[in-house]
Amino acid sequence: MAEDLSILTPPQNLEAEQCTLGSMMIDRSALEKGLGVLSVHDFYLESHQKVFEALTSLAERSEPVDIVSLQEELRSKQQLDAVGGTEYLMQLLDTVPTSAHLEYYARIVEDKSQRRGLIKRAHELAQAAADAGCPKERLSELAAGLLEAPASRSLVTLTHAELASGELPSIEWVCENLIPAGGITVIGGDSGVGKSWVAVHLAQCVAAGLPFLGEFAVTPGKVLVVDAESSLNLLERRLKKLFAGLKAQHPDVSEGLPLTFIPAALRLSGKGLCQLAALIVQEGAALIVVDPLIHACDGEENSAESMAAFFEGIREIQRQTGSTFVFCHHSRKESRLASNAAGQMLRGSSAIRGILDSHIFLRKLKGDKLLCEHDKSRYAELLPPFVIAIADQDEQSTTVRYIGEAEGEADKTEFALTVILRTVADAGGAAPRKTLVEQGRTEGIPERTINRVLTLACERKELTKERRGMEVWYKLPETGLFDGENS
Repeated sequence: MAEDLSILTPPQNLEAEQCTLGSMMIDRSALEKGLGVLSVHDFYLESHQKVFEALTSLAERSEPVDIVSLQEELRSKQQLDAVGGTEYLMQLLDTVPTSAHLEYYARIVEDKSQRRGLIKRAHELAQAAADAGCPKERLSELAAGLLEAPASRSLVTLTHAELASGELPSIEWVCENLIPAGGITVIGGDSGVGKSWVAVHLAQCVAAGLPFLGEFAVTPGKVLVVDAESSLNLLERRLKKLFAGLKAQHPDVSEGLPLTFIPAALRLSGKGLCQLAALIVQEGAALIVVDPLIHACDGEENSAESMAAFFEGIREIQRQTGSTFVFCHHSRKESRLASNAAGQMLRGSSAIRGILDSHIFLRKLKGDKLLCEHDKSRYAELLPPFVIAIADQDEQSTTVRYIGEAEGEADKTEFALTVILRTVADAGGAAPRKTLVEQGRTEGIPERTINRVLTLACERKELTKERRGMEVWYKLPETGLFDGENS
């Protein structure tokens, strides 16, 4: 026998209702957001409905919204005792330390309300269908109402005047000019290049409020790291060595950083996405680092549709919590017939780069140095390529530090070599000297440096030189190009 719909426990989340009301009581901007998402009947408890109505009344009269004014508003309506008195209002305030996650809580309340509405309409349809005298037209009307999506809130619109007036809004950064707050950033590069070291260093710097790489200012905040690739032993070793290196540079830094790790794969869809959202709210995390991207995806990374769906889930968490995401992602296998420009090196669908707000690509240079290419930035001009070093200071400590702009210090040779090899690869495996000089000029490398590095590349056997007519061409080894031609 089918279960009677009338005795089902209605969908509800009383904690989300409390957190929503508590957030709305903290500041006026949160109150206005809550009023834009919810109506009084979205709350399950009648006492919560009364508190919401009182908050609405205060907002409509443009009166202050605080515990005293709310208490007086409820008392004037003879409802203070009915909602649990001043003690319960204080309890609502204590449910949340900040109003920053108001929208996340409000969406939960809204979802439960919509589900209760569906159950109510289904019950009405069942009763009508059981009534032999109910016209078929009425049944069709009720069935159509049941199938319709829950009514959505009014769309928020802004006029041109509202957007054009006032001062230019400032840009908020987690890491100045590199990682925008509330955005999605990828740190890309070959396997083993050092992405995980850079990511953990970033997490420690943001948690400690210390400059990233010793160069870029950060906005301090709580950090959550999902590490699906490292064993617990490796993660612990990396963490301890990087912290020892950080402490050597900043002796006052404490071990008690607001930094939490999940040392396991977490699929960020369905239940996993909900678990992460709840943990972000619980921890109050501002920065989420996921290493690597591929272990967080359910879909195929080469599918634009799958990746778009994945990142839409991430965007929804960001809308609800205001958090920032940084993913580590592997580069594709290099092909001499494909572009080796940073923007084309990320593995998987090109939709990945299109979604990003910032992309930082790492290439291995000589010794312990890496070339960092700032390949994409929605909010500021791209930074010129720069060099960092990941170096062991001793057996117990490792530092990650900024060395300087790639063309402005001793690593300009390696940077120029990277540009040359990339340009030759982009050309299909061989390119004339004229093309290499022009590309070098485009990237700020003098012709004399290009000439010197071309000679060095031939000495290292990273390139071979061929003469074709009056031009000198350079090619990658083993390409087979020009075989049989006069040199």
